[in-house]
Amino acid sequence: MPEQSVMREPARPLRRAVRAAATVVIAIGASGVVAQLAPHYGPLYAYLGALAAIAWLEGVAVAAVGAAAFLVAYELIVVPGTIDLRSWVIAGSLTGLVLLAVGFIRNVRRPKPEPKAELPAVAGDGEIAAVRAQLAGALAKLYESNQLRATEAAAAANLEARLCEQYEQEIEHAQRAAAAALEDVDRIQTENEALRRRVDEERAACEQLDSVWGEKLQKIVAELATDHENDLGEAVAQREEARAEVRGLQMKLNSLQQSTAKSAPARRPLILVVHHDPTMRSMSRDSLDKGGFETITAADGLEGLRLTVSHKPDVVVADASMPKMDGRELCQLIKSNQETAGVKVVLISADARDEVGRELGPDEVLHKPVKFEALHTALARLTGSA
Repeated sequence: MPEQSVMREPARPLRRAVRAAATVVIAIGASGVVAQLAPHYGPLYAYLGALAAIAWLEGVAVAAVGAAAFLVAYELIVVPGTIDLRSWVIAGSLTGLVLLAVGFIRNVRRPKPEPKAELPAVAGDGEIAAVRAQLAGALAKLYESNQLRATEAAAAANLEARLCEQYEQEIEHAQRAAAAALEDVDRIQTENEALRRRVDEERAACEQLDSVWGEKLQKIVAELATDHENDLGEAVAQREEARAEVRGLQMKLNSLQQSTAKSAPARRPLILVVHHDPTMRSMSRDSLDKGGFETITAADGLEGLRLTVSHKPDVVVADASMPKMDGRELCQLIKSNQETAGVKVVLISADARDEVGRELGPDEVLHKPVKFEALHTALARLTGSA
């Protein structure tokens, strides 16, 4: 393989020269054809064709140097002094345009060079020593890590051995416990058999005792029946005497109750006055006490509801306008409660819309201003003490 590559190297410049010559000939021939069509500028066309071919094959820089040398040689040797300044400017402009065009096309079509791999720089002695130190440190860490892993493996093996030993001990203990449990089961079964035999014996003894006592009880009952027949007449006579004595005692008890009821004073109706004004509460209590009523008072609707539930008054006299709970709400709560639904309610109101007969409404409505005579009359009618 190396010999073949060496033999190919001399062939590359020859092939390149042949390709350049062929391209120049083709360019000159094409320029000659153009020169036949335009004879006046024939040499110029041939020059530009050859210049473009050289620039395409060898590069713009080589073509530019060759073009400058050709023009100078043409001016000095071929036609000295015959080219004016205008012709030089035209030739230079055309030369520059051709070189720029060919250079642009070459740059566009040229493949991008592959990045060359950079060769590692040769390290010095200090760097080699540092690398060796790092390598030694890494080897030391690796050795320590291996030692640690070996220690951990040994500890794990020891732990596994201890766990196996503990497991074997626990299995042995469990086996001993199972054997002891089996012995206990056998002992309990033996005790149960003994208890079952004892129970059977006691049941047999009880049955025998029941039969013996049954016979004895039958004899006793027969004897008692005989004695009972003899004593039955005496028992009947004693029962009749006891009944007569009970009837006498009941008659005495009834006469005592009647005499006690006649001598006891009559119960006064209990009236609950609920009003936020302490003066009105005091005046109402004094007036009702003098009128033969027993009176208790409350300062608001909540206190009045509590006293109604606890004391069960005969009549509740409530003002329609009070704090916390007014008289209308108090009346509805009293009438809606099963325990206090039988309590009569007298509502004192300044609103003409308040009237008797509404559902859960008051039993009597007194419109303000209220006189105590009207209040006494309403209370007497509601309590039946008129």
